Amino acid sequence: MKTALYVIVLLGVLLGFNQFCIKKIDRAHKREREFSGIFMMAPFVEKVVSLEYEGMRAFQLSLAVRVLIGEAIEKYKKVPQNFDTLLIKASRVITSLNPFYYEVYYYTAMLLMWELSRPELALKVLMKATRYLPTNPNIYLFIGFDYFYFLNNPVKGAYYLKLAAKYETHPGNKLLYYGVAARLMSEVGKTEVAIAMIDEYMRNAKEKEVKEYLYKRKMELLQILKIQRAVMKYEKKYGKKPNSLKELVAKGFLEKIPVSPLGREFYIDSKGRVKLRPKNVNTYENGSES
Repeated sequence: MKTALYVIVLLGVLLGFNQFCIKKIDRAHKREREFSGIFMMAPFVEKVVSLEYEGMRAFQLSLAVRVLIGEAIEKYKKVPQNFDTLLIKASRVITSLNPFYYEVYYYTAMLLMWELSRPELALKVLMKATRYLPTNPNIYLFIGFDYFYFLNNPVKGAYYLKLAAKYETHPGNKLLYYGVAARLMSEVGKTEVAIAMIDEYMRNAKEKEVKEYLYKRKMELLQILKIQRAVMKYEKKYGKKPNSLKELVAKGFLEKIPVSPLGREFYIDSKGRVKLRPKNVNTYENGSES
């Protein structure tokens, strides 16, 4: 009888404590709930209370966040700027429940990059994704794009595009990622690195057409390297960068204007960088000659 009484008392205490905790948590999250209509606790607490239903809770929260964002876009025609905090917290909570939830990393990063102009926060989300999805090429592609397009760091952008190519299984995409990575490295003056990247891919490529394209791309990069070195010599002698390839030829730094094996033409932009464009574009680009 005594034991039963103790059990009843203990259950009563536990239930009372449980209600107390729920009310405290509810009050702590009142402002957030009123703002978004979504009730989320800290990641550790969510994992504990979800028990074996972590995946279901992760899906429920993910759906609630997407519905909320959809309603906001319908109402305001854009994602409100103050949603960045909600997105980050939701991503942290959901991926603690299910760290392999690719779609959450994807839509959180895309919204932070494109809609909320927070590429540095998007990068943190994507970096977490690499720990749990280390062979997913799309994650590295998004990181590379974030670094190049938003964070103005083409070197790191090229590094992650190379990783995307490494894990990509589709030959066309693999070739594209390697090609863009090599182009980024070349445009920041690291053409030797770009050539090494193409060589690495050529060693592993099996398709005849791909190998032929890569060989032509390598020849093109070697021509770029030759022009870049001519530009450096010109700058060392005259204290300024040349305005055009014709000027390099006229001053004797190049024998002739190189021809691209891929049917494009080389040019020097206003910052003295060697670039490529389709042939027969008889326009001025950033003040440079065609």
